[in-house]
Amino acid sequence: MCKGSAAADDSSVYAVFDGHGGDKAAQYCKDNLLRNVLAHKAFDSQVAMALRSAFAQTDNDFSALARENNMTDGTTAVVATVHGGKMVVANAGDSRCILIKKGGKAVPMSDDHKPSRDDEVARIRDLGGKVLYWGRWRVQGVLAVSRAIGDVNLKPYVTSEPELMERRVEPDDQFLVLASDGLWDVMTNEDVAKFVVRSREFKDVARALCHEAMLLGSADNVTALVVDLKSRSASAAEASSPE
Repeated sequence: MCKGSAAADDSSVYAVFDGHGGDKAAQYCKDNLLRNVLAHKAFDSQVAMALRSAFAQTDNDFSALARENNMTDGTTAVVATVHGGKMVVANAGDSRCILIKKGGKAVPMSDDHKPSRDDEVARIRDLGGKVLYWGRWRVQGVLAVSRAIGDVNLKPYVTSEPELMERRVEPDDQFLVLASDGLWDVMTNEDVAKFVVRSREFKDVARALCHEAMLLGSADNVTALVVDLKSRSASAAEASSPE
């Protein structure tokens, strides 16, 4: 479980990675994916292209390393960029990003990749894979997310290809929240938005979100990152509970 942020000139990049099968993929993404985004030659003019390319490059590089070392680690990845008056969010997996507008309205900026999604089931079956129910819907009866970086033993069914959402930054946009599924399992987008706007101390809001999720009974690890779009400062916290 990792979080990260980076900046170049007037650009900011934020991310949350939620590892499974070990911590190697999440740590590798923290160390390399944001750098790959900012270093892409098209970042200044075509952010979406830079994000897609960075996801693919990071996945290819980590997967090569994983095969050499017999690692089966994988990680979800949700990455948000703010650049040139526009925000672009790329997501692979079930970590999630929402935009919070003035007044507490929540706007989804990603769509979870669960094996139960009809389009994901069709994609996996078209490749010759299976989606089986074992406590929850799983790719090949193993993994409960259908997109991720790594997971070399489940390729090509589990893909690193992200879905992207983009929009202009508007005057009433206040916060971005990026978090692992441990938060969203027990709090809706609207719950999180209301919690953030009601918080008195911004510097502690991400930690408070993690604590709230555990109080509500989250059975998973929780990582949250909250970005103040007005100042582009970030508040990040990690809290863990047994999976």
